[in-house]
Amino acid sequence: SLPEVLSGNWTEQHLQSQMGSSHEFLVLATNDAQETVAGFAEFYCVLDEFHLLNFAIFKPWQQQGKAKIFMEKLSCVMRERGCVQCLLEVRRSNLAAVRLYEKTGFVLSGVRIGYYPPLEKDGPREDAVLYSWSLPESL
Repeated sequence: SLPEVLSGNWTEQHLQSQMGSSHEFLVLATNDAQETVAGFAEFYCVLDEFHLLNFAIFKPWQQQGKAKIFMEKLSCVMRERGCVQCLLEVRRSNLAAVRLYEKTGFVLSGVRIGYYPPLEKDGPREDAVLYSWSLPESL
């Protein structure tokens, strides 16, 4: 089961329901004896690009450089599959994700005003910031 350590509207049931869809998952496991799930990426491919739907590192493993390493691994896996570009959207307030994506090489490509529902009851809707990334030939 997944740890209860993701912010927002994440639930294990939601993620399990996606397992039966056309979405694919890449899991980041820890290097310990238990090989605990430390994070995951959810995506789907269309021709030579992939759309990153969710990218998460669980809180106990954040701030350790795992997100950057996992993003590099995801890039390599997708390059091997023939993808040359990644597209994603992220909540404007998700500053940690925005920093990771920009450090990785993602480029701002647009904004969807008021796209996301509020994180808190009676809170404001939130903009989605759109990014694209031309995958490097090698890392």
